[in-house]
Formats: sequence, structure tokens, C-alpha cells
Amino acid sequence: QQIARIFERLPTAYLFAGDITAGQPYLHKDDLVDAVVRTVDRRAELPAETVLLIGEEGTPSYEEMQKRIGRLIHGEDWRTLALPKQLTKLGAWVQTEVLDQDTDIKPWMIENSDDHYEIDISRAKTLLGWAPRHSLLDTLPEMIRRLKQDPTDWYAANKLDPPVVAASDPEIEQAERRLKGPLERSKEDVEAAIKRHRSRTLWAPMTNAALGLWLVTSPMTVGLFDPVTAAMPPALGHAVAEPQLRNASLGVSEIVSGLLVTVFALMGMSRRWRWVQWITASLGVWVMLAPLLFWTTSAAAYAIDTLVGMLIVAFAVMIPPTPGISRRALAADDDIPLGWTYSPSTFTQRIPIVALAFVGLFVSRYLAAFQMGHADGLWDPFLGPGSAPVRNGSEAVVTSWVSKGFPIADAGLGAFAYCLDILAGAIGDRRRWRTMPWMVLLFGLLIIPLGVVSVSFIIIQPPLIGALCTLCIVQAAVTVVLIPYSVDEVLATIQYLWGATRAGEPFWRTFWMGGPALSENQTPGPDLDRPVFEVVKEFVTGGVNFPWTLVASTLLGALLMTTPLIIGTQPPLYFSDHVLGCLIIMVAVTAMAEVVRPVRFLNVVLGAWIAVSPFVLAGGETQAIAADVTIGLALIVLSLPRGTRSDQHYGGWDRAIV
Repeated sequence: QQIARIFERLPTAYLFAGDITAGQPYLHKDDLVDAVVRTVDRRAELPAETVLLIGEEGTPSYEEMQKRIGRLIHGEDWRTLALPKQLTKLGAWVQTEVLDQDTDIKPWMIENSDDHYEIDISRAKTLLGWAPRHSLLDTLPEMIRRLKQDPTDWYAANKLDPPVVAASDPEIEQAERRLKGPLERSKEDVEAAIKRHRSRTLWAPMTNAALGLWLVTSPMTVGLFDPVTAAMPPALGHAVAEPQLRNASLGVSEIVSGLLVTVFALMGMSRRWRWVQWITASLGVWVMLAPLLFWTTSAAAYAIDTLVGMLIVAFAVMIPPTPGISRRALAADDDIPLGWTYSPSTFTQRIPIVALAFVGLFVSRYLAAFQMGHADGLWDPFLGPGSAPVRNGSEAVVTSWVSKGFPIADAGLGAFAYCLDILAGAIGDRRRWRTMPWMVLLFGLLIIPLGVVSVSFIIIQPPLIGALCTLCIVQAAVTVVLIPYSVDEVLATIQYLWGATRAGEPFWRTFWMGGPALSENQTPGPDLDRPVFEVVKEFVTGGVNFPWTLVASTLLGALLMTTPLIIGTQPPLYFSDHVLGCLIIMVAVTAMAEVVRPVRFLNVVLGAWIAVSPFVLAGGETQAIAADVTIGLALIVLSLPRGTRSDQHYGGWDRAIV
């Protein structure tokens, strides 16, 4: 443990409770076995009751051991700070009882940390002829040499956690030497496999060519060039062209886009022009966005362009083999990051994200249809419009001055973002955390900021708009739930880019084209080809678990948002409760992902403000004061424990999950 702490440079490696000049004798297990054998051999000659002390006669101090280990591992004299015992006991108690973390520091160790032992082994020498043949100080160099030679094997042999050091410098150096030699499959073998795969999937670009022709004929089919009389869209907040000109512009865009899609899709069928499929995909993205930019009055055109645009992207770059991935990245099937126990890019990990994104898409498209004038009203079963001259809260919010401040329908922009989430979540295989790093990071940027924006939109509704939108709350809830299910893949990609760069791989080439596996001898496990129960369980718990403390924190956030209904809080205290409730839910749900579990500590700060807010903000009677103080203090207590850890490991990131 002492060697491992110094090797990892853990904060506890610099601390000691008690007298650092004290020490205890050591005994090599081979010397122990030798003493036992000698005792058994001489049992007839020994007194009926014999007490023997065995161990090394020299007793190195804790300070001496720290410095010796530090020099051997890091080439430096290790500095150790002696802490008072009471402070150490308090820290150990907080770590185990409050933060609910494991520790190898036991109370009896702290109590005995000042004890210094030097033993007399003369009796063992006389009666057994025994003396230690090993010395810890003499053996340390060999122990450290083996550690530095292969940290993961050393950790496994000493019953520590090998994943923690899987990306340590010695392991990366091994990977660098390995990557300079021949990879698992040669470039020619990879190219042959790609050629075989492409010959079976040439139907995809041909389908895109057909979809391009569909777009060419679509404007005439849905009447985009016909005269039209339509009212101004309810969410429009700036001057736009006449409806007929807007529709005609969209029609021209569809025709030009369709022709380009057909040309580039057919070009992409050639081996030397495979990269143009990314141009085809970008045209598909434009097709999805165009109806929003032109504020079309045609609901049919909006629906067709959304669907066809998504299909174009899917057939261009989602049907394997995806263009642009380097042959080195495809040379091995290894799909588990260094030090991890699972692949964060399997379809069982990504299907829940894609499914939730579809829910968000359906809600956003419904809201966008009203904003653009395609639907006459919105359904909201719970919330009223406040002072707005509309029928319910959903209509009030999506036609507010906030929504009208966007150049396009903001719900439509949300629907477009969900389309990108779906496409970015589905592309690539289970190795994409290393074969498509840029896509994984783009995926994370689409989900995490989108979640923050969605929650921010809910936050501003009561204080700035004066109404709440049920459908917007559903949309925000979906977006927040996406965050914990996506962060592990983003972390794996960042770790891989860091490790690959240290192993000598060019950063930007690896970022855009992927890179080789840093691990070796992996055999990919099953993904969707498992019993249904296992797949469903993986859908729910992949990289995520649900400590009761975080679940309770989420419920407290929801409770805080309902204080006007339950205890009659008024602004500005109600606004504070509403804002803090939204933030608490987002923080607690995000922290359900193990890799970002420390995020929960933000709720400690939020809880402190909740407890203080009734005393500095008006709007609450005695009941409201008591409720906020209780909720705030409860949130602080609930945010301290880490909760039970799963059996999964995340490489060196394990130490950050506190």
C-alpha cells in the first residue's frame, strides 16, 4: 500500500499520523516459512512452551522508508507531513462514515503510529539457528524495478487494483514499443476487409442517390412553388419575406441539394472518392435545417426534409465501413480502454441515449410545428398561461419574447439538435471511442451543453416569462437524463487521446482518423447478442448507478420547485427555489454517472444557499422558512456520501471517483 500510494502520488502518500521517525520491523515471508520449518523440525528439542521473536534486526523509520521508496520510484526525496492523531482520526472518520469511501487506514493504525519496535532475535538464533536472509531495504530496489517494469502485473500480484495504473508511464512506454512493430492486422489485410465490406454495402450510396432525386421532385409534390396565404408564425420575432417567397426558396434549396446529393452519392461509390460521403452527409444536415431557416409554411416539407435529411446522413456515413478511419485504427478489435472493465461505445451503452433523443425529438417537433404555424395549438394538461393571451403555459412559453428573440424557431432548433444526437449516437462501432474520437467529443458537446441550455430555459420561465411549459419540462428532463449516460464515452476518448499522444501517435491524425489500440490481446465480448434481461439491465445501468442519496436529492429538487403549490412561497423566494430546484436535479442526475460522481458536491453549495435564502429573500412565511432550511440541510447531508461503487473500473480515473 505504501509503495502504491507513492507510485500514484496520492495525497495520502505525503501524510502520516504520528512520529515519522518511528518504525516497525519487517519479515520476508520466506524467512517466516523457514522459521516455521525449523520449529517443526526441532519440536522435540524445544521446551513445551517457547516464545520466539523473529524479524529483521534493523528497524527503518517511516520517514526513511518514504524517502527510499520516493528515490527509487521518482528519483526524489519524498517529503512527508506528520499530522496530529486527532486530525487524522477525524479525516478517516469523514472518509468512511460521511463520504462512504473505502480506506486502508484503520483506527488502530493511527493509535499505534508512534510506536517504535526493535526486536531481539537472539533466542531464535540460539534455539533454531535462524536468522533472516532477506532485508527489506536490500529487496526494495528489486520490488520497485518489477513495479516500474510492469505496473499492472505488479498490482495484480499484490492484490491491488491494476486498472488504476493501466495508463501509467511504464505501461504507455510498453504500448509505444509495441506500436512501432507490426500491428495485429496488416494494412493490406485491413484494406481487403474494407473492400469486401464495401462490396456488400454499395446499396447505401445508391439509396442516397434515390433520396436525392426524391428531394428534386418534392417541392412540386408538396406545392412549395404554389401561391400561399398564411398568417405570420406565432413565434416569429423579426421581419421575414412573404410566405410564397420563403416556400419557393426552400423549394430551390431542395432541388439543388437533391442534385448534389445524387452526384456525390454516386461519386462516393468509387474507392478513391469514398471521402466525399462526408460531403453527402453535410448536405443531409443542411436539408434538415433548411425548413427552419426559411420559416416554411408547409408542414409536409418540414416533415419530409427532416426524415430525408436524417436518412441521407445515415446512408452516407453510418453504414460501415465509415469513411475516414485510419487503417491503424482498424487493425485490432480491442474495444475496451486501458484500465477499463467495459467498452463505453457498445450499442447497449448507446441505444438508451438514442431512444431518449427520439423522445426529445418528438416533443420538440410538436412545439416547433406550433411555433412555425403548422399547428393551431398546443396541448398542456397542467400549467396555465399566466398573463399571456393564449390557452396554456406551453403556448405562452414558446411564443414569449425569449423564443421570438431567436432567428429560427427555438423548438425547431432543439429538434434539429436531437436529430444530430440520434445520428452521432448511432454512428460507429464499439471501438469508436478510439476510431472516431472527434465524433465522440462532438456527441458529448451536443448532449452536455444542450442539457444545460434546456435546464436554463426552464429556469428563466417563471421569473422572465411568467409561465411554465409542461412539454418543455419533459424535454428538459429527457436532455438531463442523457448527460450521465454519455459522459463515460467522452472520458474514455479523452483518456485515449492523452495516452495515444504519450505513446507517440500524432494528436491531430488520431483525433480525426482514430488510432491503434494501446491494449493487447483483447477479445470483444457480446453486445446485443445476449439474453434480453442482461441487455435491458445494461441499458439502465451502463456506466450509471442510483445511490439512494442522489435519488433523494433529485426528489428534493423537484419538491423545491413546487413550494408555491405546497407552502405558498412568493417571489423572490419562489424564484430562488425554482432556480435552485432545477440546478439540484441536474447536478444529482449527472452525478449518477460514476465517472462524474464528485459533481454532487456542487449540491452542498446549493443546499447552503437554500438554507440561508429565506432569511435574505422575501416571499416566505414561517412554514416556508422551516421548509427551505430543512431541505437545504438535508441536501448537504445527502450530497456528502459517494454511494456504493459498482465493480467497474475507469483506469486512472478511479482515484477521482470520491
